[in-house]
Order: sequence, then C-alpha cells, then structure tokens
Amino acid sequence: LASVLRYQKRCDEAEKRSQRALEGREKELGMPHSSTLTSVHNRTVVLVHQGKYKEAENLD
Repeated sequence: LASVLRYQKRCDEAEKRSQRALEGREKELGMPHSSTLTSVHNRTVVLVHQGKYKEAENLD
C-alpha cells in the first residue's frame, strides 16, 4: 500500500503506512525474516523519495 501511495504522491501517508507495516512485521516475525526485510526496503524507498536520507540510513 505504501508503494501505491508513494506513486500517487501521497508521501506522508506512504511514510506512515510503511512505518506501521515495518513495526508490525518486526513484532510478529522479527529480524531477519524476509518479510520484515522487505518492509525495511519499502520504508527506505519511501524515505529516500522524500529526501530523508539520514533517516533512511539509520534503518536496521
């Protein structure tokens, strides 16, 4: 969903959704589950698209 919102230029919503998805997957699946890592990637893409490079670098 965050990717769709990003393509629709709804970046604030995309950021919130990507954060929520990442938090949920970390809680339920943990790291380094592949689905959690996909959420990290998706969140990074959203942040980079917004120019939030430092925040994107700090994701782990």
